Amino acid sequence: MEEIVQYNNKIDNRKEENSYHLDGKFSPILAAIEDNANISTESKKAISDIQKNGSFVNYLGPDDENSSRKGFFGVISKCDEKSKYSIEYFGCTGIIVSGVDKNTGRQISLMTHNPSDISDDKDFEQGLLNSFEELATRSLPGSIDAVIFGGRADNLNDNPHEDSAKFLTKLCKRALNLEPIILTGPNLLTNRYEIDIHPLDEQRSAEEKEYVSKIKTDVYFDTEHRRLYILRQKQENDKLNEPFMASNYSEQKKRWEDAQ
Repeated sequence: MEEIVQYNNKIDNRKEENSYHLDGKFSPILAAIEDNANISTESKKAISDIQKNGSFVNYLGPDDENSSRKGFFGVISKCDEKSKYSIEYFGCTGIIVSGVDKNTGRQISLMTHNPSDISDDKDFEQGLLNSFEELATRSLPGSIDAVIFGGRADNLNDNPHEDSAKFLTKLCKRALNLEPIILTGPNLLTNRYEIDIHPLDEQRSAEEKEYVSKIKTDVYFDTEHRRLYILRQKQENDKLNEPFMASNYSEQKKRWEDAQ
């Protein structure tokens, strides 16, 4: 396992007014960030269970029983008790929000898969605000946690991850009154080249599959246990696997630059 990180309500760089959004009796979302070429046995089993019993948030497909398209490209899952997963976040980002249903006492969650340049899509913005508000209405006070993930960049000076993370943070603060944690920096791709990729994995060539493994992030969330598994290529700059807040993006970007 490349890294397992516990996120909680006392992270030093969280703004004081949002420091304790979780009541002490509720667990934060935990995340395992792993090299997709070297996945641990523990994570493989958990991911298999999520795939078998959870909802697939299908970025390429039409609306279905698990999720719906809001705006031009953004997809938002249903807010329910199911675990959730989505694959092949290339340039896309996403957010997971989790709470405890006040009627059932069970964990509920929602997940997005959206382009990094989503901030001008008003339909997606309103759809996500509506989903946040639904989860907030259904959840016990102090039980909601949120995390942001995904995104890529060819270099740190051309980084669409920043705008997307700040946009998702803005909506989360507006609807939920909390600042989510950004789990990682962008998937930094040096010496990247472009090839055409078939949308269906089974129809891709060996070259296409190798290329996809370098540029993608796959995400699996165990709703019941608030456990998240993030799979992407191993980062040469390990600072890109550090969690941080959107309000500290400039400081974190400097850490990435200093570590190169």
